[in-house]
Amino acid sequence: MTVEELCRAYNQVSRGHGLPAMACAALQIESLAGLSPDAAWAQFRILAPTEGWLQFQSKVVTFLEGHLTAPAEDWGSLLAAEAIDQNHRAMQLRTLSPGLLRLTIATPATTGEVLLTDEVRHLATDKALGPLCYRRYWCLDQELGAVPVFAAFQGFARSEEQ
Repeated sequence: MTVEELCRAYNQVSRGHGLPAMACAALQIESLAGLSPDAAWAQFRILAPTEGWLQFQSKVVTFLEGHLTAPAEDWGSLLAAEAIDQNHRAMQLRTLSPGLLRLTIATPATTGEVLLTDEVRHLATDKALGPLCYRRYWCLDQELGAVPVFAAFQGFARSEEQ
């Protein structure tokens, strides 16, 4: 079964059971590993994210409309972040080991491997501006079935969207 066939079959079943729809899409993933927190912060700023969250050792901050706050010294090192830009590129920073981070950039693509996608929302802490929205990407494995590839942050759901 191809991804497209599975998507059609799933959507036929989902309509009758009130399940969310799935779609097909391609995704280009780039990664920079081994970045210091300062280098990761510099790269993250260059990407010009418009909405997201950042986790430092002593503070979690959120931002909207590109208003990315410069970290204060007492926040400590950058540990993790997720954001999206105006071109729907999802950015993700994760700690690899103490003092080293990986920056992953996921860009929606028109060519490449076709993947299944679905949209999910996760409850957030009171620091978030609403539920966290993600587009999940799944590939098909002959033995395991649908396997997650990437969860791309899509922004915060506003109260009227919840």
